[in-house]
Amino acid sequence: MSSTRKHIAIREIGEVVIVNFLEQELIGTTLAIEIGMELFAIAEQEFRGYGILLNFSGVTCVDEYFLTKLITLDKKLKSAGPGYIRMCFVHPEIHEVLAITKLNRIFRICDDEHAALSDF
Repeated sequence: MSSTRKHIAIREIGEVVIVNFLEQELIGTTLAIEIGMELFAIAEQEFRGYGILLNFSGVTCVDEYFLTKLITLDKKLKSAGPGYIRMCFVHPEIHEVLAITKLNRIFRICDDEHAALSDF
């Protein structure tokens, strides 16, 4: 199953939902709120208990508003069931931001989708 929302496209493989972002820059409060709502709906309603793989291919930057939504998503997943977040194709600058903020300790970052899917 695959579908597209306003800011994300999703595909389901087993009990993992792969999320591709449709925006190159994930910055700004309005965008973060809208993407957050789309991600939260996946975690809490449509695919409750599934793992979520965030594919960052094509994304070149994120900001603190977006990172806050990822932290909230992680908390929602953990409270809803055995869901986990993995990331792949993370741009080097985004990887650096995750390391500086120590979010790389919360989110496992894999090189590609295959490696990430094997990690669930």
